[in-house]
Amino acid sequence: MTIIHKPPSLPHLARQLDFDTLLSQLEDARAQKAIYARGHDEMPGLLIWNYTNKCVYDKMWTPISMHARGLIMDMEKREVVATPFPKFFNVSEAGEGMTLPDRPFEVFEKLDGSLIILFHWHGRWHAATRGALRTEQAQWAEQWLADKDLSALTPGVTYLCEAIYPGNRIVIEYAESGLVLLSAYDAEGFELSAKATYATAQVLGWKAAKRYAFDNVDELFASAQALPESEEGYILRFDDGHRLKLKGSAYCRVHALISRITPLAIWELMQAGDDLENVRKQIPEEFWTDFDRIAELIQSRINDRIARVMEHAELLKGASDKEVGLALPSLPEDVRGLIFIARKIDGPLIEDRKARQSLFREVRPTLNVLEGYEPSYALSRSIQSGE
Repeated sequence: MTIIHKPPSLPHLARQLDFDTLLSQLEDARAQKAIYARGHDEMPGLLIWNYTNKCVYDKMWTPISMHARGLIMDMEKREVVATPFPKFFNVSEAGEGMTLPDRPFEVFEKLDGSLIILFHWHGRWHAATRGALRTEQAQWAEQWLADKDLSALTPGVTYLCEAIYPGNRIVIEYAESGLVLLSAYDAEGFELSAKATYATAQVLGWKAAKRYAFDNVDELFASAQALPESEEGYILRFDDGHRLKLKGSAYCRVHALISRITPLAIWELMQAGDDLENVRKQIPEEFWTDFDRIAELIQSRINDRIARVMEHAELLKGASDKEVGLALPSLPEDVRGLIFIARKIDGPLIEDRKARQSLFREVRPTLNVLEGYEPSYALSRSIQSGE
């Protein structure tokens, strides 16, 4: 299928540079730990480049690190195989006083799944995600493609899709599963126009990301504020190829709650005496197991300490304070600081302010790690998706 509609943007950086120059710049960025390269035994000769967490946290953004976002190269043939979207930012990440580029732009829906990079290599179509050549999402995409007619796809073109299916849910629960076509880059590195993308999706029988029309930026921002939790937000694509993402307020609120499903965050809620059930109701049920497991482990450790303290308090019930003081060195370390409070309190030990502080201080997760708990795959993916 020949696609000729191209917006007036520059070609992808990887298509502007010769192979040696591109590789040299990538290696320089890798030496600075801004990006990494990863291969796979099933695809000898291929490398996929992606930016590191250090790049994100230290804001090591350069043209090369921004374009190393799932860039795929054949090191044996010395050629670029796939050119996905360069890194693009949330509108809020640009800082105060930011103004949008004074250029025409289009608005598309932002989907809450995983980016799938479709590329043709060794005679067939392959799927990758931006961080690796073979992932669960990429394998799911290839299985979804297995019984599809792909004759409308053009070898050399990089097709970019969103994988939507229940096992890959982040926040939003979609009614249908499948690949949604977002855009594509031709073999020269030019991004296809929305018209060409929709034409391709129609021939394939796939869905394409919805396109919206807004009269002005104020209307767009107002719409994002009003979006329900079932919609993530918008992608702004300017006519020079530059993109920004604008997430809905409701989605951000839910994602922020999910991002707080960590041992330390839940410990803080419990220490403050917040209503855990009320917080739990606000997060998707897929993450309830993580939430409950963390809370149960923390509460169990507090209960165990209370039981030890009360056991020794009962044993020393007939002793005087002086006798208890003399016996302190023989008591377990986590009992000593609470034994006098336990002897005098009329009610649950945790209701005493000083005892409560001591109990929670003893079980505070170090480095946000809680022994006995490992984040679920769904939670890990959701938190990582916030970049």
